[in-house]
Amino acid sequence: NIVYGDTFLQNDAISSSRLEGTDDNTLIAQMQSQLPIRVIISNPPWSSGQDGAQENNENIEYPQIADRVRGTYSSRHREVTGKAPGGNSAGNLYVKAIRWASDRVGDPIPKAARRHPNTPGVIAFVHPNSLSTGTALAGMRATLRDEFSDIYVVNLRGDAYKSGEEFKREGAKLFGGGSRNGVQVTFLVSDPERAQPHGSASLNYAEVPEYSDLEAKFDWLASIGVGTGALGDSFTEVPANDRHDWVSLTDGSFEDLPIPLCLTGRDSDMGVAVRRHASGVKTNCDVYVYSFNRDDLIEKARRLIEAYERARRAIHERNVPLDVVTADEEVEDIKWHARLRQAVKANIQIGFDEDRIRPVLYRPFQQLWLYEDDRILSSVKTIAAMFPRDGDDPPPPVEGRPRRAIFTMRDLQLPFGCLTTDRLFDLHVAGRPTRAMPRLRQS
Repeated sequence: NIVYGDTFLQNDAISSSRLEGTDDNTLIAQMQSQLPIRVIISNPPWSSGQDGAQENNENIEYPQIADRVRGTYSSRHREVTGKAPGGNSAGNLYVKAIRWASDRVGDPIPKAARRHPNTPGVIAFVHPNSLSTGTALAGMRATLRDEFSDIYVVNLRGDAYKSGEEFKREGAKLFGGGSRNGVQVTFLVSDPERAQPHGSASLNYAEVPEYSDLEAKFDWLASIGVGTGALGDSFTEVPANDRHDWVSLTDGSFEDLPIPLCLTGRDSDMGVAVRRHASGVKTNCDVYVYSFNRDDLIEKARRLIEAYERARRAIHERNVPLDVVTADEEVEDIKWHARLRQAVKANIQIGFDEDRIRPVLYRPFQQLWLYEDDRILSSVKTIAAMFPRDGDDPPPPVEGRPRRAIFTMRDLQLPFGCLTTDRLFDLHVAGRPTRAMPRLRQS
């Protein structure tokens, strides 16, 4: 029977998804929840949710699945790495989908219990290949090895976020213009007769040849033997290691190098080459605070601030509820995001200041004007201190030379790269989130 509903609510909250006039549908859903499911095949949602309030596409919360992710993948990540999981990939809906499917496949789930690892079942998902490559998903990879007996990974590449020769090696995108992510097919098998003695699944990994066009990828996919009972030579068995890597396995010698270039978060007090560093400017409202034309930016910034002040007075002088005032009904002038909501809730008065307009490197070799105000922008304070405006106190010199030039680097999903600039720059100046550090450091 076909059931209409939100799949992520089926495990724990079927009754809460009941809609008027859909009694038959609800009864079928309740009936199916009591039946065993041996196979789950899906191309789950790939979204990590809206990045900022300006996208105006509020994320749907699934507290039961979120709790399961935290109690399994996130908890295991801390055990494996000693750090809290982070990054967009850790919050992607396909991660929640795999968690849901892992709990549901097999026999029905008793209340207050979860599927036993030895319950038979198979999951086959098409999803981004960040599961194999993402540093934020080490705990998820470790958990999957704990919960299943066999894992088969087919990496079809196609990551359009890469550039240059790396982009060419990725070959054709699997879904054309429909996605820029690299694609992976994962088979998770729970076979009681093949359960590993130490709870670590056998992992077989195959990767499509580099530079393959779409037809070549499909031909290769048909030849590798998944589902035939006999895997071809394309698969390699990946041994488990302490870092729970699935690709790019190393001998661990990198960890023995003297000190890292920089660190963020809880380990930032450890020995590092550079202590002073920051992410690029993150606005969450680019269209309102960036412009090619300085006069145009002055007009946009004035309108944004006037709209903000109207909202502030409405809240604190006329007691209008915050949700009503920040309902994005004046999107031609202002778009409410978390930082602006915090400021207006705290009754922080903002006035226009033309001296806050400054040139910013928005993309390589593309300069825009920015209205720099840490009460409006999501993140700017730390990076702005590294690039003071005219009239501000300059940064400490090194051997008589001003520390104005810094490197910007891409994240770990791309080959190491850097640019040198003498001015403030945007978070995505290099196409992915970038981190800045002085070209010259104080000894």
